[in-house]
Amino acid sequence: MIDIILNNALNRFETYDDTFKRVIPTAIATLTNMNYGNHKTFFGDDTDVDAPLTQTTGTYDLVCDPNDHSAIVGAIAQEFAKVESCVRVFGIEISRPTVTKWSARKGKAMTSQRKTTLTITWSEDSRITTWKL
Repeated sequence: MIDIILNNALNRFETYDDTFKRVIPTAIATLTNMNYGNHKTFFGDDTDVDAPLTQTTGTYDLVCDPNDHSAIVGAIAQEFAKVESCVRVFGIEISRPTVTKWSARKGKAMTSQRKTTLTITWSEDSRITTWKL
């Protein structure tokens, strides 16, 4: 389900390329890591101890225009809202860390950008989703 949501959101980001005479995508995400766990203190009562809320965190390598970061987060949130009866999103984050380090060989500080990472945290737990028939 998450792959469908993500693909629907990213399909909005495309442009026509005159060189290749076709539409090409400008945002692509590749899954790099998937973590499963329990959401800390979601219910805030004894339910947490007996049956904690399960959550999933997916980490993706994201290739896109840096100017589109907020638009991509918004598009993904809109797609999650369409299927909120099946999946509930807790967080969507895009990060692109800047690293500055000293290069002894060049004798100066060097700043570089690391790859862009998209992290989405969601739950498919039936206690917080509203199933519609």
